Amino acid sequence: MALILSAGITVYVTGAVVDAINDIPLLAPFFELVGIGYSAWFVYRYLRLASTRQELANKIQGLKDDVVG
Repeated sequence: MALILSAGITVYVTGAVVDAINDIPLLAPFFELVGIGYSAWFVYRYLRLASTRQELANKIQGLKDDVVG
């Protein structure tokens, strides 16, 4: 129960911080550019070639195995 409550509080505080940052005039467009740049790098790094797609699939499977057990 305490874990659920702390997770809810964390989500609420994180949302408030992100909303406050979005109100700063120059930061919102900067963060959008960072997000677009990271997305472009991710596609270039992991989705362009079949071997790197397999590497990504292996990483995701490893993460699933670690979380689920």
